[in-house]
Amino acid sequence: MRRNLEEMSLEKIQTDLNYLMSCFYEMLVDIKEESVAEKLPWVNKDNSDIEVPDEKLIQAYSISFQLLNMVEENAANQFRRKLESEVEAEAIRGSWEETFAFWKNRGLKEEQIKALLPDIEANPVLTAHPTEAKRITVLELHRQLYLLLVKKENPIWTPAEKKNIQNDIKSILEML
Repeated sequence: MRRNLEEMSLEKIQTDLNYLMSCFYEMLVDIKEESVAEKLPWVNKDNSDIEVPDEKLIQAYSISFQLLNMVEENAANQFRRKLESEVEAEAIRGSWEETFAFWKNRGLKEEQIKALLPDIEANPVLTAHPTEAKRITVLELHRQLYLLLVKKENPIWTPAEKKNIQNDIKSILEML
């Protein structure tokens, strides 16, 4: 079961990345940046003979890797949800459920675990590399893009509504 979920998650990453990168490609063509579009990773073959200004190419690759990161985060979130609902919560590495199951398997009784809990101190650790710092406007655009990616997954949309979602994605990519 877990293996099937992992395979589905990897397929989802590939499908979503292909979708977003094709939107990115189309947007670049729409704004007359075909040479940059032809250099995008994951959507093109070897295009080493195409000349593109370094600044534009670096920006396009930066956006491409941000899209990959977004797709991977979405797939990971969905994988954890499916794992929790279809297998069990203790199958999630690092979860409290995994820890409680580990303690129970080591012979600790529920009363012993309850006695330990007040002495446990858990602190969140928030880290960010300086290169990950982004302006608020960029973060807002990333959030909108992520929400559209999730919205696109809903099977209720008509072809026209799906096209509107795709156009919204392309508009946000252009703002980035």
